[in-house]
Amino acid sequence: MCFSATANFVGSTALGAVGVVTLTKVKHRRELLFASLPLLFAIHQFIEGFVWLGLDGLLSPTMTHNMAAAFMLYAQGLLPFLLPLSVLLFEPNGKSRKRMVPFLALGAGTTLYMLWALTAYPLQVYVRENSIVYINQATNNTAVAMLYVAATCGSLFFPRLGPW
Repeated sequence: MCFSATANFVGSTALGAVGVVTLTKVKHRRELLFASLPLLFAIHQFIEGFVWLGLDGLLSPTMTHNMAAAFMLYAQGLLPFLLPLSVLLFEPNGKSRKRMVPFLALGAGTTLYMLWALTAYPLQVYVRENSIVYINQATNNTAVAMLYVAATCGSLFFPRLGPW
C-alpha cells in the first residue's frame, strides 16, 4: 500500500480481518503457515503505516528507521523463505512437497543473502511520487529480484503446472 499512513492502516485492518477468517478455516496444522499469510501481510502493512508517519515528520528519525528496517526484514529477509515453506507444508502429499524443495532452497539462500545485506549495508527510505522507496545497495539489483520472484512466485505457480 502506497499513498499514505491512512491507506496502510485501513489496508492492514482489512487484511487482518481476512487473516483471522482464514485462520478459522484451517483444518490441518500443515495449512497454518499458508493461512497466516494474510495476517502477516496485515502486520507488514501496519508497520509501513508507521514508516509513512515518520516520513511525514510525526515520528523520530530513529523510530522511522526502525519501522523501515522492520518492514524490509519481513519483505526481503523473511518472505522469500516463508512463502515457499508455507506452500511446501500446504501440499497434500510427499510427491508434491518434494517438488517444492528447490523453491524452498532458493528461498532460503535468497533469505540468507538478503538478511546479510540488510545488516551489512545502510537502508535508505524516502518518498517519491506518493510511494515509499526502500533502497539497500546489495538487494537493489535485477539478479536478486529474479531470485526473489523465482522463490516466491515460482512456489505458488509450479505445483499446478504439470502432471508430474
